[in-house]
Amino acid sequence: MKLLRRLLSLSLIRMSSSFSSSSSTSTHTLAHPTLGLILGALSKPTNTIQYRGLPYARVPGRFRDPILVNSLTHLHTSAPFDGTKWGHIAIQQLDAEEMDAKILNTPVLSVGKERKEMDELRCANLVVTTPDSERGKKLPVIVWAHGGAYKVGSANFAAYDTVNIVRHSVEIGMPVVVISINRRLNSLGSTATPELGRSTESGNWLLKDEKCALEWVCCPLPEGG
Repeated sequence: MKLLRRLLSLSLIRMSSSFSSSSSTSTHTLAHPTLGLILGALSKPTNTIQYRGLPYARVPGRFRDPILVNSLTHLHTSAPFDGTKWGHIAIQQLDAEEMDAKILNTPVLSVGKERKEMDELRCANLVVTTPDSERGKKLPVIVWAHGGAYKVGSANFAAYDTVNIVRHSVEIGMPVVVISINRRLNSLGSTATPELGRSTESGNWLLKDEKCALEWVCCPLPEGG
């Protein structure tokens, strides 16, 4: 717990420096035994590899239970999965990141619009951040779900970028892998009513998304989690 508190505090203190060097990135191709080929964003300044937008569940429709995804074969492509691109986030108000930054008393960092693209059925994805210098090693895993009162938030938000946590973990000699989760929010993630006509599905979609994400984490992770 002490380690986690130290890592989280350093995350906010050093976040601006991580984005000043974000342009110094290249790609790393991971041959995962079950997920297949995945491109990751390799950042030498932060000593991290980040795999973004990895789908952990398939959402078949509005107010439907998520279906665990433990491979990428459902994408029907032989090309490597492009984990350098950010996945979709949950439907929420357009100024959610600015409002969240104001609450956290952190600066609003300028990031690309691709980090804020919303999709109700494609937001069940996560970001895996690993230390570049620890490739192939078995490391502890921290799973983090953003706050926001289940109304706003995303693992894509600049203030929640986990590169700082991973970088600092290496610097103090206790390297970790960090997984941050995107999931459904608001009424689209929590509505439960008999009017939906599905007696076996009782709402709490966002918690079911989180459960799927944790089940996904139990599978072998990229780069030795």
